[in-house]
Amino acid sequence: MNRKIKSICHAFVANDIHTYIPDNSQENHFVITSLLCKKCNTLWDTSLVECYFCGDLNHYLYTCTVCGSMYSITRAKVRCECNDKNSKLIKACKNPACPTNTDSELKIVAEKEGGVFDRKSSFKLSLNYCQSCGNPSNFYKTYRVFIYEYDGKNTEDFIKNNSIEEDDLIIYKKKVDDTILYDYLVIKTLEEAKNYRPKFDKSDLKSIIDKIFSQGQ
Repeated sequence: MNRKIKSICHAFVANDIHTYIPDNSQENHFVITSLLCKKCNTLWDTSLVECYFCGDLNHYLYTCTVCGSMYSITRAKVRCECNDKNSKLIKACKNPACPTNTDSELKIVAEKEGGVFDRKSSFKLSLNYCQSCGNPSNFYKTYRVFIYEYDGKNTEDFIKNNSIEEDDLIIYKKKVDDTILYDYLVIKTLEEAKNYRPKFDKSDLKSIIDKIFSQGQ
């Protein structure tokens, strides 16, 4: 795989899109896939976790077991400012109505596990509901991605030379002065795609990535 394709491949990785490079180094494409909400097509953040008991998300906070003060988990100091000898900082659920905060037995177990959101805790789950619309269903959207260093011609020859199929994705790339501009095309039908001419109205890949996955099924 050539260096120019790899650089765009890395841009998808940087935007949290699962990216796969074919084993055959001669392949001229890579594969991207991401989890989307089945109802509204919003990206489904697989890195988010929620509380098993109440569904509240991980807020990345430490909570003092004595006074309830909260601190960012990035803070260097690992003790609460209350300085109580019984104080521990745990990654508790932030929802005050959560059973792990209201039920005495669950509260003890959660504390022993370092809080609901501790790495070793059994009280957390991967995200179960879309953060945009609340829908519980999701699906993976996958594309083969081809990079077209645009030469001013229509897309027909590029499609033919690269064995491009329906539902593949072409990213057009062109350097204008000192700026690299982009456009893209998701292939719905090969016949329609053959005469597509890119507009090059996008100067970054992030906007393309957002639009690609907002198209849904």
